[in-house]
Amino acid sequence: MVDKLLSEGKARTYEPVFKTVGGDEDGGLRQQSRVSRRSAAIANLRNAICDITTCLDPAWNPTVFSFMLLFPGGDEQEPHQDYPNEVIATAAKKKTGRIPASAIFALEEETILRVFSGCFTTVRIPWDTA
Repeated sequence: MVDKLLSEGKARTYEPVFKTVGGDEDGGLRQQSRVSRRSAAIANLRNAICDITTCLDPAWNPTVFSFMLLFPGGDEQEPHQDYPNEVIATAAKKKTGRIPASAIFALEEETILRVFSGCFTTVRIPWDTA
């Protein structure tokens, strides 16, 4: 599956995305390609994600997929999905008690993913333990 995803990623057209989260300026060293039609490889990835997350929340439904292309140079940035407040509010109306979430997968070997502590908010949802 990874080889097919990597091949698909290399064949896609990419657009520059924000240089800083919430900023108006795009950075050329960071590009994204939003998936509009799911290939068999993306469908398999979605199913694998659901298999993993079922133990946390069986209702979690991944719906949006993107490929990120990062070039060397520039400031260190974390590849993540920024959710503005209006997106969170819309999601909360559709599914009470749920919030948007992102998952990041590196397709190339030796890719280093770093977690930047100031950029992630943890939401603790009270689970019904009865």
